[in-house]
Parts: sequence; C-alpha cells; structure tokens
Amino acid sequence: MYSETIKIITLIIGDKLAEHTLTSGSGSPPADSILRDGYSVSFADVLRIGYGQADNIVLGDSDHDDYRKIWGAMGESETVRAIAESGVSNMFLELPHFRNDLISEFQSQVRAGQDVDVAAFGQRFEHEDNVEFNKGRWRFGAQDETQQFVQGAVAPILETTAQAGVAVHPIDYENGADLLDDRNAARIALVETRDQILRLREAGNSLDPSVQTRLAELRSKFDQQKQDYMAAGLAYYNARHDDRNLAQTVNGISGGEKTLTLMGFVHGSRSNDFEEYLNGDSIKIDVAVSRAAYEQNYARQMDSLGAFNSDFGQDQPELVYLLDEGTVMTTDNTPAALIALLQDSSAPQIDQTAPSENTSAPTIDWGAGYSTKWN
Repeated sequence: MYSETIKIITLIIGDKLAEHTLTSGSGSPPADSILRDGYSVSFADVLRIGYGQADNIVLGDSDHDDYRKIWGAMGESETVRAIAESGVSNMFLELPHFRNDLISEFQSQVRAGQDVDVAAFGQRFEHEDNVEFNKGRWRFGAQDETQQFVQGAVAPILETTAQAGVAVHPIDYENGADLLDDRNAARIALVETRDQILRLREAGNSLDPSVQTRLAELRSKFDQQKQDYMAAGLAYYNARHDDRNLAQTVNGISGGEKTLTLMGFVHGSRSNDFEEYLNGDSIKIDVAVSRAAYEQNYARQMDSLGAFNSDFGQDQPELVYLLDEGTVMTTDNTPAALIALLQDSSAPQIDQTAPSENTSAPTIDWGAGYSTKWN
C-alpha cells in the first residue's frame, strides 16, 4: 500500500509539474473574454500600423501546438515585406539559442544566392552537437514532427527574411543558463529515495526492527525531498518567465533599432515584464488561429500559471490577431490612437459578440518539456 502511495505521489508531483498543469485556488480563468472590437485588417497591415506607433512589436504565439498557421504567417512574403519596410532589421524567434550560428549560416547562404539544403539544415538543427540536450529542451515528441517544424516553418522564415535584409536571432528563456538543473537534481534525489523505499518494502523483511527504522528514516527524507522538489519547481517557473534577460538580449543585438519578437504569449502577460524592458516603445500583439482557440488557450494558461504567480494575465496585449478570420481584435489595453488607425484602415467593423466555432487543429505532442518551456 505504501509503495503504491509513493508511486502515485511521485507521478503527481513529477508529471503535473512537467506538464505545467498544477493548479490551486489562486488561479482562475478570466471571468469573460479580454477581446473587444474586431476590425478586418490584413496581418501585414496590422504590423505596419503597429510600427507607426512603436519601435518594437512583440508577437505572442498563443498555441505552440498549432504552429503551422502562426509561424506560416510569419514567413509569408507580404508579412516580411511589411516588417522590412517598417525599418525592422532584427527579428527574434523563440528557438534554441545555441542554434544561432546555424541560423546565421543559413541566412548568409541565402543572401549570397547559394542553394541551401533545407533537409540537411533540419537534421543539423535537430541533431548536431549535444543530442540529449536538444531532446530534453525543445524537440517534438511525435515522429518526424521536429523536421516538419524546422523545414516547413522555420526555414521559410529564414529564407524570406534573409532576402529582405532582416536578420533572425534565436532567443529562449534560458539563453545559456540551465534553469532546469536545480529542478532536475531535486527530482533525481526524490526518485532515488523512492526506489530505496521500494526495494526495502519488496525485500519481504519489513517486520525487522532495523528495516522499520530505516524505512522511517527514508520516509522522512522523502517528505523533505518532496518539498524541495516543489520549491525548485516553483523557482523554475518564476525564473523562466522573468523576461528581463530576454529583453537585455534583444536590446544588446538591436542597438536601439526596431525589432520584432515572436515568443509564447505568456511572456509579456505580466505587468512590468518583457516589452517594458525593451528599448523604445513596444506593442504586444497576440496571434491565434481563431477566437475560440485563443480564448480557450488564454483561460487555460492563465489559470494554470496563476497557481504559481497571480500576476499572469494582468498585462493584456494591445491587440489580438485572428488568422483564420483575418481580424484584429482590441482589448481594454488598446490605446485610442491605435483604435483610430484600425478604424481608418479596416473594412466595416465585424460583430464579435459571440465566440466563433472552435476550428483549432488537433493537438500535437511536443514532447517532454516543450509545451511547458516555450509558452
């Protein structure tokens, strides 16, 4: 009985933290949608309007599982043209920072008019150097899905931006710091103690006084390590969403020039975070496939993260773009000047009083750590 309890506790603590689904009474979804008025404006024109008001645009990827639409829109020639014409010379994508040299090599070949072997690039991106580090940090779990992402979503962005003179830089929340190390070490210690308890219980001599004494010691040790693991997990989630280091990286590379950053929409959702640390004025635009998909993901993420820090969701994006509907939505955080520009540029205002039907794509298994790490 006790051994089964140990297994259950470990699974709950380990898997729930790993899947980013631990919740408590402190986290709750928004009482109603943050979306307000909708305007029919192309994605490229929304970016043009945004750069007329700000030096930096932060795009919030609201659904890593349905990356094809969001990343696909980023690689479209009209999107890149709007970015380049707005004076943006640096784009930052939420990709492993240790692939910076490979991305630079790809773009250099495109600018030089050389043919790029996209399949070879994809294999190098996934497998080169430390494979275990790559797998644990970002790779997809589904077979061939990593290559579909790198070759079908990342490579087109690198190509079109290179042709337009926009340099792409990978940026992730670690940027060289192994924030998972403390949590992983605590988990390893917890599992080792659990295994010691199981071995003693399964030896069949649990009535031996010396064994009972040892079991009591191990149970006490396990309880303390469980608390240590929980604390390490909380510290990890707070650290991974401390966006100051990310902003410093962007500022250091951009040198005060206009920037575009695409990252998980949880970044920038707290007051006084990512975009507030960037040089110059900034606008946050969340991007989603549909209204239904956005509202579901927004409620789910803010609820689960609210269990760790109630500040998540306090800073609404200035705009939300719905790709399938070709519609840009305002929020309570949209400046009046920006609304006026959207009104001048849009087709007749769209009635958005009722959520649209859920047309989001089937969920993709991004593998251990990805969906929790990159939001």
